[in-house]
Amino acid sequence: MSFQRLTDLPVELLYEVQLDALSASFPHVSRHFYRVFKLASTSFHAEYILRRVMADGRRGIVARALRYPLCATEVFDALCRHSDFVLLQNESSELPRRLFKFDPRPASQWTIHDRPLPFLKFLRNHPTIRGIHPFIDDYGLTQAADAVFVPLIIFLLECGAGYYYRGPTGALLWAAKKGHMKVVQAVLAQYHNVNSRNQNDMTALHCAIEGSNHAILKLLLAEDGVDVNLKGPEGTTALYWAACSGDMEIVELLLAQDDVNVNLEDTSYETPLSMAAEDGYSAIVERLLARGADINSTNIHGETPLLLAARNGYEDVVELLLTREDIDVNAKGKHGQTPLLLAAGKGHEAVVELLRNDKRTIQ
Repeated sequence: MSFQRLTDLPVELLYEVQLDALSASFPHVSRHFYRVFKLASTSFHAEYILRRVMADGRRGIVARALRYPLCATEVFDALCRHSDFVLLQNESSELPRRLFKFDPRPASQWTIHDRPLPFLKFLRNHPTIRGIHPFIDDYGLTQAADAVFVPLIIFLLECGAGYYYRGPTGALLWAAKKGHMKVVQAVLAQYHNVNSRNQNDMTALHCAIEGSNHAILKLLLAEDGVDVNLKGPEGTTALYWAACSGDMEIVELLLAQDDVNVNLEDTSYETPLSMAAEDGYSAIVERLLARGADINSTNIHGETPLLLAARNGYEDVVELLLTREDIDVNAKGKHGQTPLLLAAGKGHEAVVELLRNDKRTIQ
């Protein structure tokens, strides 16, 4: 029997040729080959993928199998049923980038039914590979954020980022920290959760400050019902975090809120003023004092802002604090030391001179 054309060859023979071909692009050598390949059974597609990935060993076979567009739900099921599809101990995989190519659309039109979400959920719950693959993927998250694909962002965060970024709250906090403005807007529009906190008591305000994202902080502060005094980890407020950051623009944004409380303490009785003084941020100290910060507040160790600044040798902060008539220049800390004694013990001569020149100081 002789064959004049490819179309004269039995389909079974073409299957065998494709399975044994040296190149993965072999099905594309002719339209007929490609048509036969596309119309083949699920089991054939699984066999084809398996032979390809096994050629490079067993390590990472899940990741390599998922790179094939053919590897959809039914084909992957067939792969897992194959006797040669044996996963190595501690097997892990990366999600292929092909899954994260989206057609642009408005953020409000994305749903849980849009690809690749159904397939990713299928993979997450598949009994053969459950628990062995990390779904958190920087590339996937970045692509989802660029597309403002909020349901996918929520899914990826829940699968791999731990409890800090779960659900809509997690998506909001993650986007606020990373600077994804459109994602923040989309989550707020859908869930109205500007004051929500995660299991670590982080809020979107805290995350925006942590990421130094001024524009997102402005957006959050403009939201109806935003609580600027909401406490986060260890009782810290957004203003507390701003004072610690040394970022004057962020401090000004928060102080512009009429209801901001500048004297709220954390669990160690530290205030925004005490933190700014301890870190030497004189401009922030000045602004906090102007808004009514308690200059003689004490932390859990009995330390005042003046004592903290003197101990660390911040001459400009000490000088600023001493201009206030209501300051207690002789307040003692936990071990009975005054600002003067602490500054002298640390060798901060300029601060010592400032304190000694103040008539209120007990020498």
